[in-house]
Amino acid sequence: MRCIDLPIIVCGEIRTPDGADDVLELEYSSGVKLRLPRLREEDVETVLQSRQLLHEIPLAEVSRYLGAGGARWVDPSYPVRRAALDIACDVTGFSRPMLERDFWVIGDYLMFRNNYYDLLDAELGDHRMVDEWVHRQVARVRAFPRGRVLHVMVGNVPMAGVYSMVRSILTKNHTIVKLPARDPSTCVHFARALIQENGADHPISRSLTVAYWEKDSPLWNTMIAASDMICAWGQGSSLARVKAKVPHSVPFLEFGPKRSLAIVFADECDPLAAATRVAHDVSVYDQEACFSPQRLFVVGDHRKLIPHLKDAFAQQQRFLPKGATSPDVESHIVRTRLEAVFRNTEVISSNEGWSIIVSPDPLVSMEHPLSRTLFVHPITSPKEVLPFIDDETQTIAAFPFKPHAEALGDLFCARGAARICEAGMVSHFRQGFTHDGTYALQHFMRLAYLDRELEFIHKYGGRPTPGQLETFFFGTSTRERVVP
Repeated sequence: MRCIDLPIIVCGEIRTPDGADDVLELEYSSGVKLRLPRLREEDVETVLQSRQLLHEIPLAEVSRYLGAGGARWVDPSYPVRRAALDIACDVTGFSRPMLERDFWVIGDYLMFRNNYYDLLDAELGDHRMVDEWVHRQVARVRAFPRGRVLHVMVGNVPMAGVYSMVRSILTKNHTIVKLPARDPSTCVHFARALIQENGADHPISRSLTVAYWEKDSPLWNTMIAASDMICAWGQGSSLARVKAKVPHSVPFLEFGPKRSLAIVFADECDPLAAATRVAHDVSVYDQEACFSPQRLFVVGDHRKLIPHLKDAFAQQQRFLPKGATSPDVESHIVRTRLEAVFRNTEVISSNEGWSIIVSPDPLVSMEHPLSRTLFVHPITSPKEVLPFIDDETQTIAAFPFKPHAEALGDLFCARGAARICEAGMVSHFRQGFTHDGTYALQHFMRLAYLDRELEFIHKYGGRPTPGQLETFFFGTSTRERVVP
């Protein structure tokens, strides 16, 4: 078994397994073993004592700090990025081209400082609120950081962990990252890049802690009790375990399991274009992301799409090769195909690992194996999709998009769907997007306000008279009050 050392970060200080008193080991089916330092009692105490306020750091400096890391992360020759990529390829199961795409997408976004201003403008209404008091009607409002945010990460979408960290840093919070076993590499190396490019003595660098601990570790209680907000990603059972430990007064932002689907109006579009877009959406992250479509509903003649879908999946295999799958996943795929054949359902598959299952009755239940498996359902109206829409529906990808976007939004989002986008765009989140029905940055901040003096005149009424002031304070004027 090949052994690889992975660092952790404690308040900006990079710790390696060499010379560590206690080391954690994570083993993977790829034949790789990762060694990480275990957090010591003095490390935990260092984290708990780190309470430097960051709210006075200007947004210009925060965005410069993040942008410097992003500019390096997008560079394939950057040694820290290369190390992150090599380890992620060994342990996540994703193919190298898939992870290279992921790293490039997040780096290309983070390197441009204007994206941080756009993000704050969209989610808070005005980016100036993180730096100064901004007028809102009579009030003046400012957004202050919660303090210390604990991120419980998940490894199925590497960029999600990086983006979660960015939210915390952008809102000037201290950041603690609990690494996922599936991908403990990406977040720790991204934090390492930030520290390397900006200096370990930068106050933001000193606010970063990135480490791993086990499911039954007492560190869960310690870190949760010391946090002012929890942002957790993962499956329902994992989220429930974390949520049960969170005090009632601590905000808990969860990004749990979601499902997504696609709808194509086959008689209104180029079938090749539709198939190319849908196959790409299904192939990204091997269908493991919340936004990955699992079902394709086709209004019109679905047979137009099938030959093009076969070609498009083959093309995606060349562009974004499918990663390694476990024996359990492989057996699930085989079971699903056999069940479909037993039900006299058309099954088209390839030894490259993708499957198309054409099921005329979408209500026939088959457990979805993911792994680039697409259930295709011919329908006559979008209303036939409604039984599959609830508050766990994240993304609905449509094509053609523009003629149907608002009607689909009204139909599906009223029933729980969080997002309607054009097919081919499920993994691209553009300025102003909401995440699972919310603007997440608002959870990372406290919105405080400065009031105005009582005599301040706004658009309603005029300056209060002495008699009105008496009534305001005592319920009656001085002349009406009875003094015992």
